[in-house]
Amino acid sequence: MKKLCLFVVLLAACSGTGRKEVEDGQPSDSQVDHASLTDVSDKVEPDLQRSDLVEVDGPRLPQDTTVDAPPDLPPDLSLDVLPDMQPDTPPDVQPDLPPLPDGCCYTDADCPPGETGEAAVCAGQALGWPNGAGVCKSKPSDPGRCYGDQHCPKGKQCDGESVCGCNSDCDMDYEGPGICVPDDGSCPTIDPDWVLEYCNAASIVIFDGQKCVSTCPGCCECKPFCKYTFQTIEECEASCVTATPQCPLYVAALQTEPFALVEPEGGCVLATQSSACAADEDCPLVPLDLFGEIGDTCVMGNCVFCWNDSQCKAGELCRAGRCVPDWTGGCPEPPLCKLEDGCRLIKPSEKPCPICVCDSTYSIECYTDEFCMIFSFHPFSRCVYGRCADCRNDADCPAPWSTGTKCIPPGICYDMTPPPSELYGTWLIGWYGGLDHFSYFRFEQDGTLRRGHYEMQDTFMDDFPGFPCYPGEDVTYPLLGTWEPEITQSGFLVIRVNLNTSCDPKAGFTARWMFSPSQDGQSADVKDVDTGYTWLAIRYPTDTCLPDMSLCEAPQYPL
Repeated sequence: MKKLCLFVVLLAACSGTGRKEVEDGQPSDSQVDHASLTDVSDKVEPDLQRSDLVEVDGPRLPQDTTVDAPPDLPPDLSLDVLPDMQPDTPPDVQPDLPPLPDGCCYTDADCPPGETGEAAVCAGQALGWPNGAGVCKSKPSDPGRCYGDQHCPKGKQCDGESVCGCNSDCDMDYEGPGICVPDDGSCPTIDPDWVLEYCNAASIVIFDGQKCVSTCPGCCECKPFCKYTFQTIEECEASCVTATPQCPLYVAALQTEPFALVEPEGGCVLATQSSACAADEDCPLVPLDLFGEIGDTCVMGNCVFCWNDSQCKAGELCRAGRCVPDWTGGCPEPPLCKLEDGCRLIKPSEKPCPICVCDSTYSIECYTDEFCMIFSFHPFSRCVYGRCADCRNDADCPAPWSTGTKCIPPGICYDMTPPPSELYGTWLIGWYGGLDHFSYFRFEQDGTLRRGHYEMQDTFMDDFPGFPCYPGEDVTYPLLGTWEPEITQSGFLVIRVNLNTSCDPKAGFTARWMFSPSQDGQSADVKDVDTGYTWLAIRYPTDTCLPDMSLCEAPQYPL
């Protein structure tokens, strides 16, 4: 093996050394017996010792020895084997190349900077004419885009670049830079902004380097990285984020019972609790050595890891009891949200998208408990999951909380019968009428509300309630919003709902609904407090819809 390595080094040194012109009748480099080159030292005069050698911009030469008068060399050894003392000619530049048309190039040096001074590179070499000339392109400014492997960091290679060569007439579906792809076969990082709106199709799911996200609705132009995209969040997560020590997205949103977050090495599980915690001392409710690290903080009945952003690293937010990235790419644009209209933007949920909330005391965005204490119009004492609140658990509420007042979403001390926990989960809400108008909603434990979507089937039409978004319009699903108990004198289960409507960025939907659950909790009568309309609500399993609620199963008879 050592001998093989030495031969490779010697061969590399020879290939990088310049050569003199070969005289007529003498063999060229390709005709020289390279095997004889390794024996040159044996044929040089023996009185030339190592101490007689000096450095001269290249391999060592004997002192007072010139190229024109070498020692007695064998008659069959060409002068070509001796080092050339003239400046080397770069191996990638040919001496007699034809002139280049405007915009074409052989190397990066042929490309002048752009009008604004941006760097240019020679792309598509060996594709065009003359002599395989390339074309000058602006050097990709986005990290992860490339026209060749030289534009990618170590451990990645350029894939998908496409260039029409110099003086060539090309009919190409895509022309532009590629993306840097890891050599180890892992998912490449793709910026959602690289996905272009090109046709009316479902959103494209990509891996942004940390998580899987859905890009803009109606976008389907993904060249040159289409083979690295997915149809659903689940497909992407299975390929790109399978062995993460953090809980997957929406793991808490899908829970309808009290839970404890557990994060063992290499995965995530949820331990269902027999009852909701009321204070931190109730956590953990399962042995620590059974799974791994278990949440020891009680927030609205669940044992979790945090309740406000100050407990997370920079660039992260505390949502649903754990730290998640503060990144809103792929979120729908919220409605026009004006403070003078009684509205504010907040960012709830495990995927913190901006949501406009109107007519709510609990719509002040916050990062620490102390920030919320400065407001005089309401005695806030906590910042819970990004919203100023009265409490994070029952122990924060006035006594006797053990028998009456509870901390309910999104952090309100109040006693309601039936309790808001009756709503946790997925419901189909609407009314019969020949053409049956029903839509899916999910009420999450942190006060997040999502409206799902399904394709029309039989007589079922997904158009409840009747706000500006109707089937067939350009609508982003799920519709995002919030729900919270309405404090009334009656004590009934009345909630205020806010939903963002993507088909009209200036509009939002706000209503007050009173729920009257059945004895078994599997259905309910729903009454709009302001209009008097009454509807039917039916509880469905959480897996009826995708975890992000973007698509649900069409309802079937009987409901």
